[in-house]
Amino acid sequence: MWTTHFTKVPGIPESHKEVWDTWVQKARTDPETARLVDTIEHHPAEELYDLQADPYELDNIAAKPEVASVLKKMRRQLKDWMVSQNDPAL
Repeated sequence: MWTTHFTKVPGIPESHKEVWDTWVQKARTDPETARLVDTIEHHPAEELYDLQADPYELDNIAAKPEVASVLKKMRRQLKDWMVSQNDPAL
């Protein structure tokens, strides 16, 4: 499961665990909150958002054919950057 500072770290001022816990609680009975929690916890391998139309990044358009060229370019840029960093994940 995906985690971050606001999902798992209680008692730290920068953490939002207490708020996150209220979302998880509400998700048990509220379908819209459940969808949001699921979206946060289960990120796909690739994400791409139209920030003009979707500033809150809720509609992942990575699978849409019309953005295939954008993803291809971004994959190439990432690979080039990984090579420049001697990233062992290659």
